[in-house]
Amino acid sequence: MQTVGTIVSQDLISYMNKLQLYITKSLRGFKNMRDINPSEDVRRHIHDVRNALEIIDYDPREKHLFYLISYIEEGAFFTILRTIPDKPLDHLASTIFVPAGVTVSRGEMASIVRATTRMVSNPAVTAEDLNALTEMLAREYPADAAAPAIEPSTGGEYAFCYYGAPGERRLDDFFGPGLYQPDFVPYAGVLLVDSNLGLQAYGIEAGREEEPAQEAEAPETVAPEPRYEPAAPEQEPEPEMRPEEPAKQRGRRRVYHFELPLVSDAMGAPVRFDVETKRALDESPVEGYEPVDKISEGPDTVNYLEYAGEEVSEGYSLKWLIYVASTAFIIGLLSGWAIFHKSAPKIVAGEQTAAVEAVEARMQAPAPAAEEPAISPSETPAPAEATPAPAAAQPAGEVTAEAIAYLDNNKKWTRAELEKHPSLRGLYDDMNNYRQTRLTDFWAKRLAKSKEFRRVAHHVGEGMRKKVFKPSGTYNSSGEETITVQSYLNRVDPANPAKK
Repeated sequence: MQTVGTIVSQDLISYMNKLQLYITKSLRGFKNMRDINPSEDVRRHIHDVRNALEIIDYDPREKHLFYLISYIEEGAFFTILRTIPDKPLDHLASTIFVPAGVTVSRGEMASIVRATTRMVSNPAVTAEDLNALTEMLAREYPADAAAPAIEPSTGGEYAFCYYGAPGERRLDDFFGPGLYQPDFVPYAGVLLVDSNLGLQAYGIEAGREEEPAQEAEAPETVAPEPRYEPAAPEQEPEPEMRPEEPAKQRGRRRVYHFELPLVSDAMGAPVRFDVETKRALDESPVEGYEPVDKISEGPDTVNYLEYAGEEVSEGYSLKWLIYVASTAFIIGLLSGWAIFHKSAPKIVAGEQTAAVEAVEARMQAPAPAAEEPAISPSETPAPAEATPAPAAAQPAGEVTAEAIAYLDNNKKWTRAELEKHPSLRGLYDDMNNYRQTRLTDFWAKRLAKSKEFRRVAHHVGEGMRKKVFKPSGTYNSSGEETITVQSYLNRVDPANPAKK
Protein backbone atom coordinates (compact mmCIF):
# COMPACT_ATOMS: atom_id res chain seq x y z
CA MET A 1 0.00 0.00 0.00
CA GLN A 2 1.45 3.36 -1.01
CA THR A 3 1.49 6.22 1.45
CA VAL A 4 1.08 9.70 -0.02
CA GLY A 5 1.81 13.02 1.62
CA THR A 6 2.95 11.73 5.02
CA ILE A 7 6.58 11.84 6.13
CA VAL A 8 7.29 9.95 9.36
CA SER A 9 10.37 10.90 11.35
CA GLN A 10 13.07 8.41 12.39
CA ASP A 11 12.09 9.05 16.04
CA LEU A 12 8.55 7.81 15.40
CA ILE A 13 9.77 4.74 13.52
CA SER A 14 12.17 3.79 16.31
CA TYR A 15 9.34 3.85 18.86
CA MET A 16 6.54 2.70 16.59
CA ASN A 17 6.25 -0.64 18.38
CA LYS A 18 6.16 0.89 21.86
CA LEU A 19 3.46 2.79 23.69
CA GLN A 20 4.29 6.36 24.69
CA LEU A 21 3.40 8.43 27.74
CA TYR A 22 3.23 12.22 28.12
CA ILE A 23 2.60 13.81 31.54
CA THR A 24 1.51 17.46 31.57
CA LYS A 25 0.05 19.90 34.06
CA SER A 26 -2.48 22.68 33.46
CA LEU A 27 -2.06 24.91 36.50
CA ARG A 28 -1.28 28.60 36.03
CA GLY A 29 -0.35 27.75 32.45
CA PHE A 30 0.45 24.59 30.53
CA LYS A 31 3.62 22.66 31.36
CA ASN A 32 5.19 19.44 30.13
CA MET A 33 6.37 17.39 33.13
CA ARG A 34 7.74 14.05 31.91
CA ASP A 35 7.74 11.84 28.80
CA ILE A 36 8.36 8.12 28.28
CA ASN A 37 9.29 6.84 24.78
CA PRO A 38 8.50 10.26 23.24
CA SER A 39 8.72 11.33 19.59
CA GLU A 40 8.48 14.85 18.23
CA ASP A 41 5.80 13.85 15.70
CA VAL A 42 3.50 12.91 18.55
CA ARG A 43 4.60 15.45 21.18
CA ARG A 44 3.57 18.35 18.95
CA HIS A 45 -0.04 17.15 19.30
CA ILE A 46 0.07 17.24 23.12
CA HIS A 47 -1.68 20.40 24.27
CA ASP A 48 -3.85 21.84 27.02
CA VAL A 49 -7.24 20.05 27.00
CA ARG A 50 -8.93 22.08 29.73
CA ASN A 51 -11.72 22.88 27.27
CA ALA A 52 -12.77 19.24 27.45
CA LEU A 53 -13.58 19.69 31.15
CA GLU A 54 -15.90 22.61 30.40
CA ILE A 55 -18.63 20.21 29.22
CA ILE A 56 -18.89 18.39 32.57
CA ASP A 57 -20.52 19.85 35.69
CA TYR A 58 -18.18 18.79 38.50
CA ASP A 59 -17.28 20.25 41.90
CA PRO A 60 -13.85 21.92 41.44
CA ARG A 61 -13.21 21.66 45.19
CA GLU A 62 -12.94 17.88 44.91
CA LYS A 63 -10.59 15.55 43.06
CA HIS A 64 -12.12 13.83 40.00
CA LEU A 65 -10.89 11.44 37.32
CA PHE A 66 -12.01 11.57 33.71
CA TYR A 67 -10.79 9.91 30.52
CA LEU A 68 -10.42 11.50 27.09
CA ILE A 69 -10.04 9.78 23.70
CA SER A 70 -8.75 11.52 20.56
CA TYR A 71 -6.93 10.58 17.35
CA ILE A 72 -4.14 11.73 15.04
CA GLU A 73 -2.92 10.11 11.83
CA GLU A 74 -0.08 8.41 13.72
CA GLY A 75 -2.32 6.73 16.31
CA ALA A 76 -4.74 7.15 19.22
CA PHE A 77 -4.56 9.07 22.51
CA PHE A 78 -6.08 7.82 25.78
CA THR A 79 -5.71 10.64 28.33
CA ILE A 80 -6.28 10.34 32.08
CA LEU A 81 -7.38 13.69 33.53
CA ARG A 82 -7.10 14.20 37.28
CA THR A 83 -8.57 17.53 38.38
CA ILE A 84 -6.62 19.77 40.76
CA PRO A 85 -8.93 21.02 43.54
CA ASP A 86 -10.04 24.63 44.01
CA LYS A 87 -9.35 25.94 40.50
CA PRO A 88 -11.93 24.96 37.84
CA LEU A 89 -10.44 23.20 34.79
CA ASP A 90 -6.95 22.87 36.33
CA HIS A 91 -5.72 19.30 35.98
CA LEU A 92 -2.87 16.83 35.70
CA ALA A 93 -2.95 14.89 32.41
CA SER A 94 -1.27 11.59 31.65
CA THR A 95 -1.64 10.74 27.96
CA ILE A 96 -1.03 7.21 26.67
CA PHE A 97 -0.31 7.08 22.93
CA VAL A 98 -0.96 3.86 20.98
CA PRO A 99 0.67 4.01 17.50
CA ALA A 100 -1.44 3.04 14.50
CA GLY A 101 -1.14 -0.63 13.61
CA VAL A 102 0.13 -1.63 17.07
CA THR A 103 -1.89 -4.46 18.61
CA VAL A 104 -2.40 -4.16 22.37
CA SER A 105 -4.75 -6.54 24.14
CA ARG A 106 -7.61 -5.25 26.27
CA GLY A 107 -6.06 -6.71 29.42
CA GLU A 108 -2.59 -5.27 28.78
CA MET A 109 -3.97 -1.80 28.21
CA ALA A 110 -6.12 -2.13 31.33
CA SER A 111 -2.97 -2.78 33.39
CA ILE A 112 -1.23 0.29 31.94
CA VAL A 113 -4.27 2.52 32.49
CA ARG A 114 -4.67 1.23 36.03
CA ALA A 115 -1.01 1.90 36.92
CA THR A 116 -1.06 5.34 35.30
CA THR A 117 -4.31 6.32 37.00
CA ARG A 118 -2.96 5.20 40.37
CA MET A 119 0.14 7.34 39.81
CA VAL A 120 -1.73 10.57 38.99
CA SER A 121 -4.17 9.95 41.84
CA ASN A 122 -1.42 10.11 44.47
CA PRO A 123 -0.47 13.42 46.13
CA ALA A 124 2.98 13.20 44.51
CA VAL A 125 4.39 11.41 41.48
CA THR A 126 7.46 9.56 42.73
CA ALA A 127 10.52 8.16 41.01
CA GLU A 128 9.28 4.66 41.87
CA ASP A 129 6.00 5.29 40.01
CA LEU A 130 7.82 6.57 36.94
CA ASN A 131 10.33 3.72 36.96
CA ALA A 132 7.51 1.17 37.15
CA LEU A 133 5.71 2.77 34.21
CA THR A 134 8.93 3.03 32.21
CA GLU A 135 9.42 -0.70 32.68
CA MET A 136 5.82 -1.45 31.62
CA LEU A 137 6.18 0.71 28.51
CA ALA A 138 9.52 -0.82 27.50
CA ARG A 139 7.70 -3.72 25.88
CA GLU A 140 7.53 -3.82 22.10
CA TYR A 141 4.23 -4.75 20.49
CA PRO A 142 3.68 -6.25 17.04
CA ALA A 143 2.65 -3.76 14.38
CA ASP A 144 0.40 -4.61 11.45
CA ALA A 145 1.43 -2.60 8.39
CA ALA A 146 -1.82 -3.59 6.66
CA ALA A 147 -4.04 -2.36 9.52
CA PRO A 148 -6.77 0.13 8.50
CA ALA A 149 -5.72 3.76 8.67
CA ILE A 150 -6.81 5.88 11.64
CA GLU A 151 -8.79 8.98 10.77
CA PRO A 152 -7.68 11.93 12.92
CA SER A 153 -10.11 13.85 15.10
CA THR A 154 -11.53 16.57 12.89
CA GLY A 155 -13.98 18.61 14.97
CA GLY A 156 -13.40 21.74 17.01
CA GLU A 157 -15.71 20.78 19.90
CA TYR A 158 -15.48 18.09 22.55
CA ALA A 159 -18.25 15.54 23.01
CA PHE A 160 -18.98 13.14 25.87
CA CYS A 161 -19.89 9.48 26.26
CA TYR A 162 -21.39 7.87 29.37
CA TYR A 163 -20.25 4.46 30.54
CA GLY A 164 -20.65 2.16 33.53
CA ALA A 165 -24.44 2.02 34.02
CA PRO A 166 -26.42 -1.14 33.20
CA GLY A 167 -26.80 -1.40 29.43
CA GLU A 168 -23.95 1.02 28.74
CA ARG A 169 -20.41 0.23 27.72
CA ARG A 170 -17.77 -0.44 30.35
CA LEU A 171 -14.53 1.50 30.56
CA ASP A 172 -12.48 -1.46 29.34
CA ASP A 173 -14.65 -1.61 26.21
CA PHE A 174 -12.50 1.32 25.03
CA PHE A 175 -9.23 -0.57 25.53
CA GLY A 176 -7.25 -2.57 22.98
CA PRO A 177 -9.23 -2.97 19.74
CA GLY A 178 -12.01 -0.77 21.18
CA LEU A 179 -9.81 2.31 21.48
CA TYR A 180 -10.57 3.43 17.93
CA GLN A 181 -14.25 4.45 17.68
CA PRO A 182 -15.23 5.85 14.25
CA ASP A 183 -18.17 7.66 15.90
CA PHE A 184 -15.64 9.74 17.88
CA VAL A 185 -13.78 11.10 14.84
CA PRO A 186 -16.04 14.16 14.16
CA TYR A 187 -15.04 15.74 17.51
CA ALA A 188 -11.88 17.26 18.95
CA GLY A 189 -12.07 14.45 21.50
CA VAL A 190 -14.61 12.50 23.52
CA LEU A 191 -14.73 12.74 27.33
CA LEU A 192 -15.71 9.46 29.01
CA VAL A 193 -18.00 10.05 31.99
CA ASP A 194 -18.86 7.41 34.60
CA SER A 195 -22.66 7.34 34.92
CA ASN A 196 -22.36 6.11 38.52
CA LEU A 197 -20.87 9.44 39.59
CA GLY A 198 -24.15 11.25 38.83
CA LEU A 199 -22.40 14.12 37.03
CA GLN A 200 -24.19 16.05 34.32
CA ALA A 201 -22.49 16.51 30.93
CA TYR A 202 -23.51 19.18 28.42
CA GLY A 203 -23.24 19.53 24.68
CA ILE A 204 -23.01 16.65 22.23
CA GLU A 205 -23.20 13.00 23.24
CA ALA A 206 -21.01 11.03 20.83
CA GLY A 207 -23.01 8.68 18.60
CA ARG A 208 -26.47 9.93 19.69
CA GLU A 209 -27.03 13.19 17.83
CA GLU A 210 -28.81 11.41 14.96
CA GLU A 211 -31.51 9.75 17.10
CA PRO A 212 -34.20 12.51 16.97
CA ALA A 213 -34.58 11.94 13.18
CA GLN A 214 -35.98 8.48 13.86
CA GLU A 215 -39.07 9.92 15.53
CA ALA A 216 -40.62 11.13 12.26
CA GLU A 217 -39.77 8.11 10.10
CA ALA A 218 -40.23 5.14 12.41
CA PRO A 219 -43.73 3.58 12.55
CA GLU A 220 -45.59 3.83 15.83
CA THR A 221 -45.33 0.09 16.37
CA VAL A 222 -41.53 0.02 16.06
CA ALA A 223 -39.43 1.30 18.94
CA PRO A 224 -36.19 3.18 18.09
CA GLU A 225 -33.20 0.87 18.19
CA PRO A 226 -31.40 1.36 21.52
CA ARG A 227 -27.72 2.16 21.50
CA TYR A 228 -25.84 1.35 24.66
CA GLU A 229 -28.91 2.45 26.62
CA PRO A 230 -30.73 0.60 29.47
CA ALA A 231 -34.13 -0.77 28.52
CA ALA A 232 -36.90 1.64 29.50
CA PRO A 233 -39.63 0.25 31.80
CA GLU A 234 -42.40 1.89 29.72
CA GLN A 235 -44.14 -0.07 26.98
CA GLU A 236 -43.46 2.62 24.40
CA PRO A 237 -40.42 4.92 24.14
CA GLU A 238 -41.00 8.63 24.61
CA PRO A 239 -38.25 10.48 22.71
CA GLU A 240 -39.63 13.88 23.73
CA MET A 241 -38.78 13.13 27.37
CA ARG A 242 -35.06 12.62 26.76
CA PRO A 243 -33.91 16.26 26.99
CA GLU A 244 -35.39 16.52 30.50
CA GLU A 245 -34.65 13.04 31.80
CA PRO A 246 -31.93 11.08 29.99
CA ALA A 247 -32.07 7.31 30.38
CA LYS A 248 -28.66 7.29 32.06
CA GLN A 249 -29.87 9.45 34.91
CA ARG A 250 -32.89 7.25 35.50
CA GLY A 251 -30.57 4.26 35.83
CA ARG A 252 -27.89 5.97 37.91
CA ARG A 253 -26.66 4.00 40.89
CA ARG A 254 -25.58 5.65 44.11
CA VAL A 255 -22.21 4.72 45.60
CA TYR A 256 -21.57 4.89 49.35
CA HIS A 257 -18.16 4.29 50.96
CA PHE A 258 -17.93 2.79 54.48
CA GLU A 259 -15.15 2.05 56.96
CA LEU A 260 -14.95 -0.44 59.83
CA PRO A 261 -11.98 -0.63 62.24
CA LEU A 262 -9.74 -3.68 62.59
CA VAL A 263 -8.77 -5.29 65.89
CA SER A 264 -5.19 -4.08 65.47
CA ASP A 265 -3.38 -1.80 63.02
CA ALA A 266 -0.79 -4.56 62.69
CA MET A 267 -3.37 -6.28 60.44
CA GLY A 268 -3.40 -3.35 58.04
CA ALA A 269 -5.72 -0.44 57.29
CA PRO A 270 -9.35 -0.36 58.48
CA VAL A 271 -11.83 -2.37 56.41
CA ARG A 272 -13.38 -0.30 53.65
CA PHE A 273 -16.19 -1.39 51.39
CA ASP A 274 -18.64 0.15 48.93
CA VAL A 275 -22.39 -0.19 48.62
CA GLU A 276 -23.96 0.44 45.20
CA THR A 277 -27.72 0.98 45.15
CA LYS A 278 -30.42 2.86 43.28
CA ARG A 279 -32.04 4.08 46.49
CA ALA A 280 -30.72 6.49 49.11
CA LEU A 281 -29.28 4.98 52.29
CA ASP A 282 -30.10 6.40 55.69
CA GLU A 283 -28.99 3.52 57.92
CA SER A 284 -26.00 1.23 58.34
CA PRO A 285 -25.74 -1.64 55.84
CA VAL A 286 -24.06 -3.81 58.52
CA GLU A 287 -26.29 -5.14 61.29
CA GLY A 288 -25.00 -4.35 64.78
CA TYR A 289 -23.17 -1.21 63.62
CA GLU A 290 -24.38 2.33 63.30
CA PRO A 291 -23.01 5.36 61.39
CA VAL A 292 -21.07 7.96 63.34
CA ASP A 293 -22.67 10.73 61.28
CA LYS A 294 -25.35 11.14 58.62
CA ILE A 295 -24.71 8.78 55.70
CA SER A 296 -23.62 10.60 52.54
CA GLU A 297 -22.70 9.47 49.04
CA GLY A 298 -19.83 10.68 46.90
CA PRO A 299 -16.40 9.56 45.68
CA ASP A 300 -14.52 11.41 48.46
CA THR A 301 -16.94 10.77 51.35
CA VAL A 302 -16.24 7.97 53.85
CA ASN A 303 -19.00 6.92 56.26
CA TYR A 304 -17.53 5.63 59.51
CA LEU A 305 -19.40 2.82 61.27
CA GLU A 306 -19.18 2.03 64.98
CA TYR A 307 -20.32 -0.95 66.98
CA ALA A 308 -23.55 -0.16 68.85
CA GLY A 309 -22.06 -1.33 72.14
CA GLU A 310 -23.55 1.30 74.43
CA GLU A 311 -26.67 -0.83 74.88
CA VAL A 312 -24.70 -3.64 76.59
CA SER A 313 -25.09 -3.77 80.36
CA GLU A 314 -22.04 -2.60 82.33
CA GLY A 315 -22.31 -5.64 84.60
CA TYR A 316 -21.05 -7.99 81.90
CA SER A 317 -17.38 -8.80 81.71
CA LEU A 318 -14.97 -7.37 79.19
CA LYS A 319 -14.43 -10.85 77.73
CA TRP A 320 -18.16 -11.19 77.09
CA LEU A 321 -18.22 -7.79 75.39
CA ILE A 322 -15.38 -8.79 73.10
CA TYR A 323 -17.18 -12.03 72.27
CA VAL A 324 -20.43 -10.18 71.45
CA ALA A 325 -18.60 -7.57 69.38
CA SER A 326 -16.80 -10.24 67.35
CA THR A 327 -19.99 -12.24 66.81
CA ALA A 328 -21.98 -9.16 65.84
CA PHE A 329 -19.25 -8.17 63.40
CA ILE A 330 -19.32 -11.52 61.60
CA ILE A 331 -23.10 -11.91 61.64
CA GLY A 332 -23.55 -8.26 60.74
CA LEU A 333 -21.38 -8.51 57.65
CA LEU A 334 -23.17 -11.67 56.46
CA SER A 335 -26.70 -10.49 57.14
CA GLY A 336 -25.97 -6.99 55.89
CA TRP A 337 -24.68 -8.45 52.64
CA ALA A 338 -27.71 -10.72 52.33
CA ILE A 339 -30.19 -7.91 52.90
CA PHE A 340 -28.62 -5.57 50.38
CA HIS A 341 -27.88 -8.24 47.83
CA LYS A 342 -31.51 -9.32 47.90
CA SER A 343 -32.85 -5.81 47.45
CA ALA A 344 -30.55 -4.93 44.54
CA PRO A 345 -27.62 -2.98 46.08
CA LYS A 346 -24.20 -4.55 45.63
CA ILE A 347 -21.55 -4.48 48.36
CA VAL A 348 -18.13 -4.37 46.79
CA ALA A 349 -15.12 -5.22 48.94
CA GLY A 350 -12.21 -2.82 48.47
CA GLU A 351 -12.45 -0.09 45.92
CA GLN A 352 -14.00 -1.83 42.88
CA THR A 353 -14.55 -5.32 41.53
CA ALA A 354 -13.55 -4.49 37.97
CA ALA A 355 -9.81 -4.51 37.42
CA VAL A 356 -9.67 -1.14 35.75
CA GLU A 357 -12.47 0.59 37.62
CA ALA A 358 -10.51 0.06 40.83
CA VAL A 359 -8.78 3.33 40.08
CA GLU A 360 -11.65 5.36 38.72
CA ALA A 361 -12.87 8.36 40.64
CA ARG A 362 -13.46 6.27 43.81
CA MET A 363 -10.28 7.12 45.60
CA GLN A 364 -10.19 6.28 49.30
CA ALA A 365 -7.57 8.85 50.25
CA PRO A 366 -8.70 12.45 51.00
CA ALA A 367 -8.21 14.98 48.22
CA PRO A 368 -5.01 17.07 48.49
CA ALA A 369 -5.06 20.84 48.84
CA ALA A 370 -4.81 23.15 45.85
CA GLU A 371 -1.01 23.21 45.91
CA GLU A 372 0.29 20.42 43.67
CA PRO A 373 3.81 19.00 43.97
CA ALA A 374 6.19 19.29 41.05
CA ILE A 375 7.06 16.08 39.26
CA SER A 376 10.72 15.20 39.28
CA PRO A 377 12.26 11.84 38.34
CA SER A 378 14.59 12.06 41.34
CA GLU A 379 11.95 13.15 43.80
CA THR A 380 10.97 10.68 46.49
CA PRO A 381 8.78 11.44 49.48
CA ALA A 382 10.75 12.10 52.64
CA PRO A 383 10.28 9.60 55.50
CA ALA A 384 7.43 10.66 57.74
CA GLU A 385 9.66 11.16 60.77
CA ALA A 386 12.81 12.40 59.04
CA THR A 387 12.21 15.91 60.41
CA PRO A 388 11.02 16.25 64.03
CA ALA A 389 7.65 17.94 64.33
CA PRO A 390 7.83 21.49 65.74
CA ALA A 391 6.87 21.98 69.35
CA ALA A 392 3.19 22.60 69.84
CA ALA A 393 1.96 26.08 70.73
CA GLN A 394 1.15 26.45 74.38
CA PRO A 395 -2.46 27.04 75.42
CA ALA A 396 -3.30 30.20 77.31
CA GLY A 397 -5.82 30.94 80.03
CA GLU A 398 -8.59 28.83 81.51
CA VAL A 399 -10.62 26.48 79.36
CA THR A 400 -13.85 28.26 78.46
CA ALA A 401 -17.34 26.87 78.10
CA GLU A 402 -17.21 27.87 74.43
CA ALA A 403 -14.11 25.74 73.87
CA ILE A 404 -15.74 22.72 75.51
CA ALA A 405 -18.89 23.28 73.45
CA TYR A 406 -16.87 23.31 70.22
CA LEU A 407 -15.26 19.98 71.06
CA ASP A 408 -18.50 18.30 72.12
CA ASN A 409 -20.74 19.63 69.34
CA ASN A 410 -18.56 18.87 66.34
CA LYS A 411 -17.52 15.58 64.75
CA LYS A 412 -14.62 17.28 62.94
CA TRP A 413 -12.08 19.62 64.53
CA THR A 414 -10.12 22.03 62.37
CA ARG A 415 -6.89 23.78 63.28
CA ALA A 416 -8.41 27.18 62.51
CA GLU A 417 -11.42 26.67 64.80
CA LEU A 418 -9.37 25.11 67.61
CA GLU A 419 -6.91 27.98 67.65
CA LYS A 420 -9.71 30.54 67.86
CA HIS A 421 -9.85 29.41 71.48
CA PRO A 422 -6.60 30.39 73.27
CA SER A 423 -7.10 27.55 75.73
CA LEU A 424 -7.02 24.99 72.90
CA ARG A 425 -3.93 26.25 71.08
CA GLY A 426 -1.50 23.41 70.46
CA LEU A 427 -4.13 20.68 70.69
CA TYR A 428 -4.25 20.23 66.92
CA ASP A 429 -0.47 19.79 66.65
CA ASP A 430 -0.38 17.29 69.52
CA MET A 431 -3.17 15.20 67.96
CA ASN A 432 -1.86 15.46 64.41
CA ASN A 433 1.64 14.33 65.49
CA TYR A 434 0.30 11.55 67.78
CA ARG A 435 1.91 12.92 70.95
CA GLN A 436 0.27 10.26 73.06
CA THR A 437 1.71 11.09 76.48
CA ARG A 438 0.85 14.76 76.17
CA LEU A 439 -2.70 13.86 75.15
CA THR A 440 -3.25 11.42 78.03
CA ASP A 441 -1.49 13.47 80.71
CA PHE A 442 -1.66 17.18 79.94
CA TRP A 443 -4.74 17.53 77.74
CA ALA A 444 -6.82 14.86 79.50
CA LYS A 445 -6.67 16.86 82.73
CA ARG A 446 -7.11 20.22 81.03
CA LEU A 447 -10.16 19.10 79.02
CA ALA A 448 -11.75 16.82 81.60
CA LYS A 449 -15.10 18.58 81.13
CA SER A 450 -15.28 17.62 77.45
CA LYS A 451 -17.09 14.33 76.80
CA GLU A 452 -15.63 14.03 73.32
CA PHE A 453 -12.05 14.65 74.37
CA ARG A 454 -12.39 12.17 77.22
CA ARG A 455 -13.11 9.61 74.49
CA VAL A 456 -9.97 10.69 72.63
CA ALA A 457 -7.75 10.52 75.72
CA HIS A 458 -9.25 7.16 76.76
CA HIS A 459 -8.62 5.50 73.40
CA VAL A 460 -5.15 7.01 73.00
CA GLY A 461 -4.34 5.44 76.37
CA GLU A 462 -5.92 2.13 75.36
CA GLY A 463 -3.88 2.06 72.17
CA MET A 464 -0.72 2.55 74.25
CA ARG A 465 -1.70 -0.08 76.83
CA LYS A 466 -2.66 -2.75 74.30
CA LYS A 467 0.27 -1.85 72.02
CA VAL A 468 -1.97 -1.96 68.96
CA PHE A 469 -0.86 1.41 67.55
CA LYS A 470 2.65 2.55 66.77
CA PRO A 471 2.78 6.31 66.10
CA SER A 472 4.32 7.13 62.75
CA GLY A 473 4.16 10.30 60.72
CA THR A 474 1.11 12.52 61.08
CA TYR A 475 -2.66 12.04 60.96
CA ASN A 476 -3.12 14.52 58.11
CA SER A 477 -1.20 14.76 54.87
CA SER A 478 0.32 18.07 53.82
CA GLY A 479 -2.29 20.75 53.27
CA GLU A 480 -5.04 19.04 55.30
CA GLU A 481 -5.89 20.53 58.70
CA THR A 482 -9.08 18.73 59.75
CA ILE A 483 -9.29 15.92 62.32
CA THR A 484 -12.35 13.68 62.04
CA VAL A 485 -12.80 12.37 65.59
CA GLN A 486 -14.06 8.90 64.70
CA SER A 487 -11.37 8.41 62.08
CA TYR A 488 -8.77 9.48 64.64
CA LEU A 489 -10.07 6.89 67.13
CA ASN A 490 -9.88 4.24 64.40
CA ARG A 491 -6.18 5.04 64.11
CA VAL A 492 -5.09 5.30 67.74
CA ASP A 493 -7.19 2.42 69.12
CA PRO A 494 -8.08 0.08 66.23
CA ALA A 495 -9.01 -2.71 68.65
CA ASN A 496 -12.12 -0.91 69.96
CA PRO A 497 -12.40 2.68 68.69
CA ALA A 498 -16.17 3.02 68.69
CA LYS A 499 -16.97 2.30 72.32
CA LYS A 500 -18.05 5.52 74.00
